[in-house]
Amino acid sequence: MASGSSAHTHGNMVTVSFEVKFTPGFAGNKQIYLQSADVSDKWSANYQQPFGSFTVDAPSSDTIKN
Repeated sequence: MASGSSAHTHGNMVTVSFEVKFTPGFAGNKQIYLQSADVSDKWSANYQQPFGSFTVDAPSSDTIKN
């Protein structure tokens, strides 16, 4: 697992947190899509459903290095 990321289980629930760093060109509003498979590797009929969104902030000019 990547440094700063984690996964925790409690009963049949799994919580996963990711630390992700983006390049300046990736800034803006982003969408998250979710798909799932069961233990027999059968994919859900609800293929790639919208799950959420987030915004990647552009770095301030004092953090950009040439």
